[in-house]
Amino acid sequence: MKSYCRTCNDELIIGVNFTEADVKYGKVSCRKCQNEYSRGLSKKFNHDQKLRRKISTSLSEHRLRGYEVKGSIDDYVKTFTNQCAFCGEPFDLFDKNRYKRGSMDRISNGNIVSPQNVQWLCHKCNLTKQDRSNEEFLEYIEKIYSELKKKSKSLIFPDS
Repeated sequence: MKSYCRTCNDELIIGVNFTEADVKYGKVSCRKCQNEYSRGLSKKFNHDQKLRRKISTSLSEHRLRGYEVKGSIDDYVKTFTNQCAFCGEPFDLFDKNRYKRGSMDRISNGNIVSPQNVQWLCHKCNLTKQDRSNEEFLEYIEKIYSELKKKSKSLIFPDS
């Protein structure tokens, strides 16, 4: 049985453009048309709507991991800054490159997520912080800095 894309009428090949399950559930658009549709959707939403969706997704992920989530999405929107809480680096929350994106992170690593317990971090700081508290993270960064300072002195003044 031949199937055709509902948008561009190109012939679809099972396993390349779609699966048998897609045909069963009526999802018969080729990848090219699906990608164009997705790109069009992302242009329809303004910044506030995208931010709300991003926060909602993040809170859902926290719930799935077993955290208690308090507060409304509006409360979390008020906490948003597009600047890292630690290094001050600006970031784009919606950048396609995940290494340039920021994210919402818990300040204290208890089981509760609330607007008072979140901060916005760039990807580098979030990756480095991991599950550390803010105090532990800052101590860790200071330790790295002092070690680098020692090594740079020994490189500049090898006899000291």
